[in-house]
Amino acid sequence: MIWSSLTTSRYYPLTLTTFWVEHRVWGMKPQPYHIVNILLHAANAALVLWLLRRLQIPGAGLAALLWAIHPVCVESVAWITELKNVQSTLFFLLALLVYLQFEKRPNSFRYAVMLLCAFAAMLSKSSTVILPGVILLIIWWQRGRWQRTDWWRVAPLLAGGLIMAGLTIVEQRYQIGRDSHHDATLNLLQRFLLAGKAGWFYLGKLCWLADLTFLYPHWEINLGSFLNWLPIVGAMAVTIVLLCLRRHAWSRASLLGLGYFALALLPVLGFFDLFFFRYSYVADHFQYLAAIARLRS
Repeated sequence: MIWSSLTTSRYYPLTLTTFWVEHRVWGMKPQPYHIVNILLHAANAALVLWLLRRLQIPGAGLAALLWAIHPVCVESVAWITELKNVQSTLFFLLALLVYLQFEKRPNSFRYAVMLLCAFAAMLSKSSTVILPGVILLIIWWQRGRWQRTDWWRVAPLLAGGLIMAGLTIVEQRYQIGRDSHHDATLNLLQRFLLAGKAGWFYLGKLCWLADLTFLYPHWEINLGSFLNWLPIVGAMAVTIVLLCLRRHAWSRASLLGLGYFALALLPVLGFFDLFFFRYSYVADHFQYLAAIARLRS
């Protein structure tokens, strides 16, 4: 049922398989589950350091340390059921590192390992379907353009990502449909306003460590409120300015960071309905992967 059903739980089959193995080994004792999450998070921090150094990002050590100890990551590490976050991030980062090595010295073995890690990430949590977009973003930052070969190389990732995204959309709609009290109906303009507000919210929580909580108050997305339009207009203005100045190294670096941040948050910005939106449009554990971009020096 873990691999074949969309109704028993969220479709994270590899994560659920890990839980199945853990339950077989230590039953319902909570401590080992917590230890596994902590060890995976520590491994992720080491991989973040390795990745940032591989990309020659200044202040890689401090950035990795800040990400490792940042309070917004606590929820993903301390909450046992957020194994999907730490496990998927492990495979996500491994896939990125192997791809960068493959680009330097191409061979079929490295490419196969990259694909294996990438699909393991997607099967651990579907939000990692952003991987091909992140790869293409890094290529653009390094070379300034894409080649046809780049698209062929990420094509299997795009195909796998579309399948996993489709399964997740179906599963979320099923969960929402089962709840007669759930009202997740937003029109297109409201979704854009929500995306803008959520993006700035997550950035703010990374910079200002105040009033962090498991469940944030539910927002009202009012199209008639001028204040609700400011976040999305501001985000578009910043993006346009950086694109106009993209010939400058600092601007391209900023576009890399902001582009990754936006991509990593894309599945939870409101463009797609999530059952969790019944309670809140934002959550700290939603930005576990995205936080890597904004905590570099």
